[in-house]
Amino acid sequence: MILLPVKNLANAKQRLAAVLDQQTRTELAKAMLFDVLEVLGAWAGRPEVALVTNDPFALDLAAQFDFRRLRIRPIVARPMLSRWRPESANRAAPPAPW
Repeated sequence: MILLPVKNLANAKQRLAAVLDQQTRTELAKAMLFDVLEVLGAWAGRPEVALVTNDPFALDLAAQFDFRRLRIRPIVARPMLSRWRPESANRAAPPAPW
């Protein structure tokens, strides 16, 4: 199976912000995703494809290509867990062998 993770396309391609506005960057990301799915869709004998995303455009596009859609749930931060450290984390690291 090919798992294809897709971020939220509305905020895609942030590194191009100096040269492209957000709408153009989003359209670019959508076009790039379409190109990838089109190539995968044309691949004879390919394994099953699944998109892992919450992005509505990506989910709709995956359906058009008859690919599986795996929605991800947003991660909820748990502040108490971020403060937990295993007891072994308090021990000093062993000396380097060199």
